[in-house]
Amino acid sequence: MLRTWFRWRGNSTIRKKAGSVILAAAIPRSRQLQDTEVYSKLFYESKLKDIIEEESADKTLTHAERLAKIVEVTKREWSKESDQVKAQVEATKLKLRKEHSENQPSEGKVPSAMQYQAAIDNLSYTATAFLRHIKQTTNWTGFMVFGGPKPDIGDDIAITSYVDSC
Repeated sequence: MLRTWFRWRGNSTIRKKAGSVILAAAIPRSRQLQDTEVYSKLFYESKLKDIIEEESADKTLTHAERLAKIVEVTKREWSKESDQVKAQVEATKLKLRKEHSENQPSEGKVPSAMQYQAAIDNLSYTATAFLRHIKQTTNWTGFMVFGGPKPDIGDDIAITSYVDSC
């Protein structure tokens, strides 16, 4: 008991105050790509790579400078592209948007087994972030237990627990 008291009160480490906890399930995992980003994904190897290498051949660029050069060349070449290429980019954007919306559970729609498994896989981050937030804001220690069917083991019941160990 005495060791526990010292461990809880004798810890001289300084904990940084964190902002509020945002649950992982509420965070969108991706955003819609801009036209130039889709253009770069489609045509980097065939059109952009040679231009970028030619313009930066006489310089040694850092990683950040190389990324800036890629963005610069991509935007410049995008503005010169034909309407046919721009239509192809727009079609790809629509396809990506449709794929993304199909992978997201919506109101009244039952999530797929893959969506359930993805949420279960993210549960560790969510529970840990929540428990850390509780510890930092209240100095309380938390314990969470979850259980239910787990798709990756044939919908057998699985149980997991999380303890704030900060």
